[in-house]
Amino acid sequence: MCGIVGYISDKKAHSLAPALASIHHRGPDAQGSQTGELGSGQHFGLGHTRLSIIDLDPRSNQPFLSEDQRYSLVFNGELYNFQELRSILEKERGIAFQTTGDTEVLFQWLMAYGTDRLAELDGMFAFAFMDKKKEKLLLVRDPLGIKPVYWSLKHGEFIFASEIKALWTFEGSAPEPDRSLFAEYLLNGFIYEPETGFKGVQKVFPGSWLELDTAQMKVQTTSYWKGTEHAQNSAQDLSKLVEQSIDEHTVADVPVGLFFSGGIDSTVILTAVNDQVKSMTVQSEESEYKESGMSSDHEYAMRIGQILDRPIESIPLSEDIDSDEAFLQAIETTARENEELIYDFTYMSSKLLSLKARERNRIVVLSGMGADELFGGYPRYQLVRYKKFFQLLAPLINLSLGRVPWFSKKIGRFNTFLKERDFGLAYTSLVGVFSPDEVRALLGEGSGVERFRKKIGKLLEHVRGESRFKQAMYLDRFGFLSHNFLVADKSSMQASIEMRVPLVTKKLAEAVWQLPDKRLIQGKKRKLPLVRILEPHLPDSIIHRKKAGFNPPLDGYIRKLGAEKLNAHFSEGKLGTAVDMRWVHQWIEEHFSEKKNHTYRLVQLLHLNAWLGLNSGEAGKS
Repeated sequence: MCGIVGYISDKKAHSLAPALASIHHRGPDAQGSQTGELGSGQHFGLGHTRLSIIDLDPRSNQPFLSEDQRYSLVFNGELYNFQELRSILEKERGIAFQTTGDTEVLFQWLMAYGTDRLAELDGMFAFAFMDKKKEKLLLVRDPLGIKPVYWSLKHGEFIFASEIKALWTFEGSAPEPDRSLFAEYLLNGFIYEPETGFKGVQKVFPGSWLELDTAQMKVQTTSYWKGTEHAQNSAQDLSKLVEQSIDEHTVADVPVGLFFSGGIDSTVILTAVNDQVKSMTVQSEESEYKESGMSSDHEYAMRIGQILDRPIESIPLSEDIDSDEAFLQAIETTARENEELIYDFTYMSSKLLSLKARERNRIVVLSGMGADELFGGYPRYQLVRYKKFFQLLAPLINLSLGRVPWFSKKIGRFNTFLKERDFGLAYTSLVGVFSPDEVRALLGEGSGVERFRKKIGKLLEHVRGESRFKQAMYLDRFGFLSHNFLVADKSSMQASIEMRVPLVTKKLAEAVWQLPDKRLIQGKKRKLPLVRILEPHLPDSIIHRKKAGFNPPLDGYIRKLGAEKLNAHFSEGKLGTAVDMRWVHQWIEEHFSEKKNHTYRLVQLLHLNAWLGLNSGEAGKS
């Protein structure tokens, strides 16, 4: 995995050194850059930091240049079908390759076919490809958006990078929060693709390419894959596709590990890899989980290892949050390193686990992330599929589960989903913690909620003919899944390791999408294709247990912080510039008088407060 940066400017040349230094953690093994002028006079620069994974030889360092210097490439990611593409190029074009890596294959593919055959690329990637003769720059992102690439076009300058912080190193660039997106953040805890929370900064949309006409300094974005077209891959061959994908994802010239949670997804991967892939599982303090009404999967993970006769390394994972100050600092670290207006405190656990992997020299690590979105694994999908049934049971559910710790934080979301008529907003209530009415009250107006309603309504237009269940999965592809991928990318790259997600590929997405709903979810059972793969290996009592997830125990952190310190912290911060603090103080009072559990609301507001502090005024310029 690597980092890329670059610019086109009709004003001046820039040094790429500061931008490359800001993302050094993405590629500590090598660094390279190319600068110059185009025929029409624009200055350009392409930079790359390399984490060597395949073909460790310096000949695969980047930027990759053609012999005549016409073409240049900087590439972040992996092509898992590069051997297949290489064979095509050898047969169709007679190309003799100089390296054994995927970078040269991609480079030759782009020189041969341009954008015509981008849909044949299978992997996780973001890359920039420049044709100096035509004075065109392409920015391309993988079909499912696993790897990010950010861009900005202002005042005759186009800049791009793997991380937002690199953009701020260019003269004249500085963070400016987009307050029109605050409602969307409050509703979801994240921002849907392609927006980021900053004015003038976007990501290339998944499965798309952006073309910059350098002479006109205009951009045009084109989709090359949506994932809902007629699939080329038969759903009947799904188990073979899973096995093939896992095999392709283990290709590396460095040690490979597995983040093993003991859940269905990582267990499917465990059954398919050999002993050379070293598995790690997390062991946290059980007392912390019990306080939050949660459970740990550590015991199950170790038991599965015994049943499958596979060694599992147990790693004690303590985030060292032993004080109020440490908790608040962890919130700020999450806001700074996630960069986008995205709240997800699992970032800290993911980063710590990535550091542990790096200590053990596991440079590539497999993860089951993304399978819930692709195969229909979340409990909220059951609510969508069986909404009428849950509407009948709603009074009983509210009465019996309203005071149960794990559900009390979600009861409001459940009820909002049942009563909201607009499907996009109804589904959003199952993802986020604030209702549309609460967001309107917090912000003092409703234009942001309406803006978001129109945004996801437009996104859903492409799948209007599908079931509500499939529509929910489609929304998650550009929302919840995207935010999970971002957290995975930023946290793993902080440790300079590459996290791979073998259960989320273009081929698998195509095959799963054409399955009827009942082949994915039926009654209490979810992710049925993956369950079927595991059934010959494990007893039903393990396969169908309730999954604990990877959520940190936040209730205890908020309880220890206390009402007085919370109120004081918010008063000293920037939150009051964005929301009506009367509601915040009310929720604090309700929470600590035990009238309602507002843990998730309060933590999300703490994150917004920290993010605003980092990206507003003088703090944002530092």
